[in-house]
Amino acid sequence: MRTLVLLELSLLSVPSGEAFFAQAGPAFEDYGAGDHEGAIASFLGVVSGLDSATTRTVLEDLLPGAFAQSVKDADTLFGVELPGLAEWGFGAEQAAAIECPVLSMLGSGTQPLWVDVAAFLRSSLPHVDECTIDGVGHLLHIEQPEPVARAIASFLGRHPITDR
Repeated sequence: MRTLVLLELSLLSVPSGEAFFAQAGPAFEDYGAGDHEGAIASFLGVVSGLDSATTRTVLEDLLPGAFAQSVKDADTLFGVELPGLAEWGFGAEQAAAIECPVLSMLGSGTQPLWVDVAAFLRSSLPHVDECTIDGVGHLLHIEQPEPVARAIASFLGRHPITDR
């Protein structure tokens, strides 16, 4: 049996996807102006739901060097990953074809985009378990790794990965 674990899947075709891109507009402007550090700080603030300075502090405290590496990878984020997400079409028909058990994880303080995605998954996937990690947003695996790991371990315990 196979399984799928999703930590706040980024799917921009949900109703709040357009609003998310609008909120991230200043990050795209900073990137276009060549300010990669400002672009990353702004984008991570939008994604995390925290102000940019707090997001940077959280990352540096928990993953030293992560912010600097993100700045180095800005071309990939803004030039490949985000445009790819904007073009990705994943709807109810594709979701219904996923037959394996799915764990959908969400932070209790996450942005509307990921709340909408969780609702979409709940209504579209045939076999979905949900788990909410309290007190965090989209950086749930960074800010609260232990409860995230426990939830994944529990899910995999109920749905062990085996050869068919």
